[in-house]
Amino acid sequence: MYALAALGLWLLYRSRAEFTGARTDRTLAANVLIGFGLWHVADALLSHWILGIHRIRQDAANPLAWDLAWLALFGLVPLAIGLLMKRRYARRAGAGALAAVVLAAGVAAALPPRGLEGPETVTVVLRPDVRPGEFLARIGASDVRVLWADQAGGVWLLTRDGDLGSRALYRAGALYVAGSLLPAGCAAWLRPA
Repeated sequence: MYALAALGLWLLYRSRAEFTGARTDRTLAANVLIGFGLWHVADALLSHWILGIHRIRQDAANPLAWDLAWLALFGLVPLAIGLLMKRRYARRAGAGALAAVVLAAGVAAALPPRGLEGPETVTVVLRPDVRPGEFLARIGASDVRVLWADQAGGVWLLTRDGDLGSRALYRAGALYVAGSLLPAGCAAWLRPA
């Protein structure tokens, strides 16, 4: 996903001469929609289907239907609208403005949420070579409560206090650690059983 974002920024930088003049805001909006749609298409293809890291609704009777709806709504529709807008308006937008927005959003997403008291809710996806029992044994001494786990034991929804950081979860066998009490993309759809 970072490579896709870097590619998008590089393409905007390369075509910076086209980002002057009238209607730059419309072309910038078109580029944002194209990037947003492409990111969700790549996420659906890679994370949901090829790598199988997670699904949109793990607990749904038909997770593929949720994946396809998410792909259509957040991937294909914005991509199509962006391409139509780009075709309609001249190629003129501010690459610097988009780069600033992307960088600011990245910094904001990396910061932990403020003002939250109590334990933090996190989603943990285990590496394929780590068994659930090994993972629990490695984090057993910490103050962690399991809210939900999938049947195979590869995806966990935990509450943790400040004693157990993300690095410790990665050392214990996590492939992916994400979450807060705020919506976190696809991981926000996970619900405790």
